Amino acid sequence: MAPLGPAPQRRRHRDRHCAGGMRHLAGQQEVEGGSTRDATSTKRLMYQRPEILEEFLRRLTVSIAQYAIFQANSGAQCIQIFDSWAHHLTPEQWLQFCVPYVKSLVEMLRAACPDVPVIYFANGGSAFLPLQVDELAGVVDVLSIDQHMCMADARHIVDGSGLVLQGNVDPYVLRYGDEALVRDTVRRTIDDAGGPGRHIMNLGHGVLQGTPEENVSFFVEEAQMYSQV
Repeated sequence: MAPLGPAPQRRRHRDRHCAGGMRHLAGQQEVEGGSTRDATSTKRLMYQRPEILEEFLRRLTVSIAQYAIFQANSGAQCIQIFDSWAHHLTPEQWLQFCVPYVKSLVEMLRAACPDVPVIYFANGGSAFLPLQVDELAGVVDVLSIDQHMCMADARHIVDGSGLVLQGNVDPYVLRYGDEALVRDTVRRTIDDAGGPGRHIMNLGHGVLQGTPEENVSFFVEEAQMYSQV
């Protein structure tokens, strides 16, 4: 597959706060043929024909890296790699079927765009956050964590690694909470991360369908105001 090459609009977007993202485990959706609760077909490959899955992931990684480079050349100021289906994996499977390809992806991206920060998010990966730190410190710049871990505990785990944390408000706070709860949760998460300016404020996953737009506004507004305290 030929490289996509730089896009002409990079200069025009240079001053915008843009982020590019891609699902590294999009391969699961291709193997499964769509969304799935248990990734049965992918699991079968892992246990019965791992060499096929590994070759598929190698090829997919090249395509994703080319897309990430295209995004960076188009003005994205950071790239986030989503392993959105990592919750289907054991820690051992994450080491075998994710880590080598994440490292390869980042290596290709850095060769072309050395100054673009890279964020990594493994949905469900808080269960093996120490492994993420061991494997990805010095590879990526930021680890995004889901809502299933206390931010204060995550801060202690990454301490001294050079990694920055991102996260990790429960998306259901925005889906069903009121303004007071949204703002309080934002402040508590920032405090647990070490105080204003110590991490990147975000949800523990995506914004849920049906989330009131005003709650998203409260979330962003409080994060901006509290970070300036």
